[in-house]
Amino acid sequence: MNDNTYALTVLNLPANDLVLKELIRNVDGTVLVTIEKKPAPVYCEECGTRMHSKGIYQRSVNHPVLNGPYAGHVLLKVKQHKWKCPACQHFSSDSFQFLEKGKQSTDIVPLMILEELKDPNVTCRQAADRLHVSDTYVHVTFMRYVNLQRLPLSSIISIDEVYLDIDHQRRYAMVIMDFIRNEVIDILPGRGKEVTDAYFASISREEKDQVQFVVSDMYKPYIAYAGTVFRHAKAVVDSFCYMQAELHQKLQSEFTI
Repeated sequence: MNDNTYALTVLNLPANDLVLKELIRNVDGTVLVTIEKKPAPVYCEECGTRMHSKGIYQRSVNHPVLNGPYAGHVLLKVKQHKWKCPACQHFSSDSFQFLEKGKQSTDIVPLMILEELKDPNVTCRQAADRLHVSDTYVHVTFMRYVNLQRLPLSSIISIDEVYLDIDHQRRYAMVIMDFIRNEVIDILPGRGKEVTDAYFASISREEKDQVQFVVSDMYKPYIAYAGTVFRHAKAVVDSFCYMQAELHQKLQSEFTI
């Protein structure tokens, strides 16, 4: 096994078609690894003509495979060739099996997130810091791969949200909690009607009728669940949110001329 193959194997990267061009360890512990495809002719997927290189662009990709107490953060510098077919003018670029288009982390990161979260004492923020990703990315990954069994509704439930910003339609995940036991009942991938209507319709009328109080902030759709989704429940505004609103109103009145 040559040095190139050994280094790529340690980095958990495919050694059959990659070349490790440079490896630098910075003072802060960050390991910068520059890689590119091995030289090989590329043929047009449209017409089969051999393509011409139109230059190289470089991507910075998070690859925390060596993270640990004595290992630095690995950042891949991926050099991708751009190609153009002289016959049909088709454009393409190098593809890498460990890297999806537009992603800023390699495909090992979701697996490492799930491994981190196997420990019930590890929070999403801690996992995000260790793996050099955002806590939003950790939340999204967990919800994508883990199907949690919904807990039964209790007589007092609280409803809140977690900021995700996946896209315009899914900026928040809705969290339903058992107010009595302080346990998460379920997490919905959005708080819009297209998500919540179908979700609450899937729960039996008998179970929903057992809910007596719905605790939430002053977001109107949450308050409206009492009396509609939960027919016998009363809405209770969280005291902290209420005090915030009162203070905001007071400051406005005092400083408005």
